[in-house]
Amino acid sequence: MTVKFRQFTLLLWKNFTLKKRQWILLIMEFFLELLFTIILLILRNSVSTKHMDKLVFAKQSINTLPSYFLNTNKQRNWELVYVPSNSEAVNNLIEMVQQTLSNNLKIHGFTSEKDFEEYIKYDKDSDHVMAAVVFDHDFVHSEDPLPLEVRYHLRFSYLLRNTSRPTRLLVIPKEDHGWCTGHLFPIYLSQGPRNPLEPDGGVPGYIREGFLAVQHAVDKAIMKYHAKESSAEILRHTTVFIKRFPFPAFLDDSFLTYLSQIWPPMILFIFSLTVFTILHTIVQEKETKLKDYLLIMGLTRWQLWGADFVTFFLTLLITISLMTFFLFIKASRR
Repeated sequence: MTVKFRQFTLLLWKNFTLKKRQWILLIMEFFLELLFTIILLILRNSVSTKHMDKLVFAKQSINTLPSYFLNTNKQRNWELVYVPSNSEAVNNLIEMVQQTLSNNLKIHGFTSEKDFEEYIKYDKDSDHVMAAVVFDHDFVHSEDPLPLEVRYHLRFSYLLRNTSRPTRLLVIPKEDHGWCTGHLFPIYLSQGPRNPLEPDGGVPGYIREGFLAVQHAVDKAIMKYHAKESSAEILRHTTVFIKRFPFPAFLDDSFLTYLSQIWPPMILFIFSLTVFTILHTIVQEKETKLKDYLLIMGLTRWQLWGADFVTFFLTLLITISLMTFFLFIKASRR
């Protein structure tokens, strides 16, 4: 065991001796990793924080479509698609939805959802479709009534029409510009509310894209279908508004927001030179057959790989310790 340990220490001595001979590359590794840490400290000291008061957002109406879809100057006649079209109950329901949203809104029915998808894929006028209302019921006869428990889903365009694409830095990964239904939370969390300057919530635009307006119109039509007189009296004296939850006072720190976005690629770039050095060392030993000579002399593979691991581990430990020390420095009294 003593012989094995002595061989292992000799391998460490060999590795650190080679490290000292490549002192320029070693200094560059330390300098590059510490340079980004110092840049972060400078940015941290230059970016100020603000104590924001509580936010109370204005109410938003969903009784009509957004002005973008009601603008008659646009050279586009919006369509409201519905499935299935072979049911009189559904036809009457969609006509009530049309009256609620806009009489200029063209309605277009399909017998099945597959036909609707074919229309979207291959018809040149499919970009006029604002939304599709698909009822999840099988109507055997056209006179079949609408069930009391109505199931339907809304299908909108993946690309947002009335919402601008958010700006981003070149190093920040591209975010999904669609409805983001695959995420429970935003990709980049913030300390304050999401889109604080947008009373309607911003992206994804459930209000500005007309989603909530169409949903509200369909729900009202269902109420009128099943209880025409009583629902008409209720809806006559009821106006539905949507309002974001208020947000308490918070600390606005834009540095943390940008740091969460640029930190992963920055870490990748910081340690890239170290990774290249490790690869160069391993490949060079393979080319010169140095490991083969050492194995012939009686050394084992775990000694060779263990010595390489300890060498680079200690090198990175020193660098990471210095980075941690600098990152925990209190730059100012704020």
